[in-house]
This record gives sequence, C-alpha cells and structure tokens, in this order.
Amino acid sequence: MNYRWLALFAVCLASPGHAEDQRYVAASSVNVREQPTVDAKVLVRLPIATSVAIKTTNKEWALVDVQSGVHKGHQGWIAVEFLISERPTLESLLSNIDQAPENDFRTREKWAERATALDEFVGEFSNIGESDVTGDCSGYKVWIWKVDGKIVGRFRMLAGDCGDSLDNRNALSNVTFNPRTNVLSFRVNSAYGDFLVLNFTGKLNPDTLNGSITFESLDSGEITLKQTVILIKRKNI
Repeated sequence: MNYRWLALFAVCLASPGHAEDQRYVAASSVNVREQPTVDAKVLVRLPIATSVAIKTTNKEWALVDVQSGVHKGHQGWIAVEFLISERPTLESLLSNIDQAPENDFRTREKWAERATALDEFVGEFSNIGESDVTGDCSGYKVWIWKVDGKIVGRFRMLAGDCGDSLDNRNALSNVTFNPRTNVLSFRVNSAYGDFLVLNFTGKLNPDTLNGSITFESLDSGEITLKQTVILIKRKNI
C-alpha cells in the first residue's frame, strides 16, 4: 500500500476550500445567497446555531449544505465571518455579555440579540410601565431560557431610568422549576444593592409569568415587601 499517496490524499481533503467541514451559524440570522456576493439573490435565512456543511470556500464566502432546521437540504453561499466551528450555546453567549466592557453597548447588545435568538429562548416577560408625569419607568423584566429541562434567566428591575436591554442584567439563582405544573421560583439581587434580594414564586405560562415577589433583607432575613405581579410575554422578539 502506498502510504505516501494516502497521506497526500488526506491533506488535500483537509485543505481550505475543499473540505466538507461542519460549521454553525454564529449570528442571530444569516442570508444564504445564490452566488458569493452581497448583491446575489437571498435563497433562505438561517437562524443562529443552524448546522451547515461547507462544500467549498473562497476568501470571504462558503458554499454550504444546510444540515439542520426547516431549511435542511438547501444549498447556497454564506459569508464565512458568520460561521464558527462550535455550536453557540447560551452559556457562552451570556458569558460574552458579562465579559464585554459595560460602556461597549454595541458588543453587549450583539451577544444579547444572539442569546435571545436561540431555540432555547422562552421569552421576555415584563410589567414595565412609564409615568405620564415624570417619564420614569418602574416594574420588572425577566428573560427566560429552557436548557435541557432547566430554567436559566436574567432579571431587570426598573426604578427610574427607562433605558433597558438584556446586556447587563442579574442572573437568576436558586432556580427551581416543575415542568408538570410550570411552577417557577428564583432569587435575584434587587436594584437597591446586594443588601436586598427579591424572591419570586409563581407560574410560567405560555404568555405570562405570574406570581408573587418578596423583598428580603439579607441582614435580618426580614420580608419588607410582598407584591403580586403579572409579567406579559413580549411578542415577536
């Protein structure tokens, strides 16, 4: 057996532009085009984490076969900057948000958009209201994902400034979730500092998150306030 030729053949298969490598869509969504140019016809749009097999590449574009999702079997060109070798995960995307500088809004917002585009994203639930007199906002907002049957989330309490997004919110802790009854509970820091925490107990419904929130002093364990809340799921996020 000519091992030299076998080795050469293996190298050719692994060479850029010839390998059929598996990649994943890294952006919230990307266009699959008929030709490798931004002016070409868009055939389909693929959501984040869609698996594709690269047939061939040039410097900026990759010809791919779609391997997963509703567009499985389609073929076309995708800009290589939107393809990565490992599937994007919620953990990695939230970590990217946390590691980006607080004043780098665009970068943090980019990772937030990708996190909420994942299939695991359940929804954004909110009861935020704006005062007609002062223009201030108040209320709560919760972003929820369901990953392998477990609930992961971020929480935002508004008490004044109406500026808002997922880019810098508190992670839910002490989370419990019953998938049969959809009863959800969690604990999270409040907007008033680490000395006061919020405890939520309620039910995660298809369009609402309703239950009660209690304010607990970390120093004394005293419950200083209890509220009944109904948070409405945002549509078309």
